[in-house]
Amino acid sequence: MRAMLLLPGLMILVALVTEGWAGIPPPPPDDSATDADILAELVKVKKIQRNMKRLFTGQIEDLEKQVKSLEDNETDSLQAMQSQFQTLISQFESKIASVAASGSGSGGGSSYVRWGRKTCPDGASQVYAGVVGGRHYAHAGGATNALCLTKEPEYDNTTKPVYFGYLYGAEYEYIGDVHDQDVPCSVCMAPKATTIMVPARITCPEGWTAQYSGHLVSGYYGRAATEYLCLDGSPEAEVGGEPNKNGFLLYLVLTKCGSLPCPPYEDNLVTTCVVCSK
Repeated sequence: MRAMLLLPGLMILVALVTEGWAGIPPPPPDDSATDADILAELVKVKKIQRNMKRLFTGQIEDLEKQVKSLEDNETDSLQAMQSQFQTLISQFESKIASVAASGSGSGGGSSYVRWGRKTCPDGASQVYAGVVGGRHYAHAGGATNALCLTKEPEYDNTTKPVYFGYLYGAEYEYIGDVHDQDVPCSVCMAPKATTIMVPARITCPEGWTAQYSGHLVSGYYGRAATEYLCLDGSPEAEVGGEPNKNGFLLYLVLTKCGSLPCPPYEDNLVTTCVVCSK
């Protein structure tokens, strides 16, 4: 840009020199001047032209060098800016590729709980194995959700408060051959970006991968509310958990016609479920 600003002045100087400083006026006519006088004046003018040309030729060459230097610097500057821009584009594309890879399962994934089992399905990694816990079935208050509790709890030195909630272990109620036994669980990591539980299905929507399937469970309908869980279709029991100590109790869930449309649903059938990832 600076080089462009110098060009007009440079062009004027070049024109003046190359045209032999034609703009310098000849001496005014003098009727008394002889031919020798006129010749002498012309010689003086030519000498002035030669001196002016030598003077400005060096300055023009300096200006040309300065213009060339400015052009080179601007070219280098533009090339540096282009290089920086390309670097930013490469970093941005790399970031996009990294996010896409994490979303497709390369270094990313999503977690879920496999209720009623001690291990994770094939293709999923286990974060930890635990036991199910929650509120006591007969308590009117407390939390409604179930937890997959670690088998290696850690405590600090917090003082017991005046008012508090309780956390109990869980038992199956009238579920196959695991009735009254303690409930295991496993926290799993699927190599997919999203994991959902689909109630009333044993197969996943098109394009989704099944992690496990089973039956919907909750607390007893005549007691305080709890959340719905998808219990594995082949539930296991915790070793040594046979004694009936109650606590957080899990019952199979039945569909009930009325506000629930029947068909497609049917009255008093055990509700299925499936956990799916994509």
